[in-house]
Amino acid sequence: GLSVVGAGIFERTATVDTAPVESATVFQPTDFTGIAGCQIDCFTKQVEVSRMPEVIAVYINCIQQCDGDGN
Repeated sequence: GLSVVGAGIFERTATVDTAPVESATVFQPTDFTGIAGCQIDCFTKQVEVSRMPEVIAVYINCIQQCDGDGN
């Protein structure tokens, strides 16, 4: 299995209008450099701002999982 070795958790926040989240391609973790033998898993969470229903905060968490005991 995969073991988390010195994993880093990345969070990016932004606001989008009523457009579907699928259209917000700007939130793709393209700036995360991959390491040989490692893979990056990303999770998205959508939160609606209570006072401003038209604004949606999108959180993307990325965890880098490495195989083996590489540093």
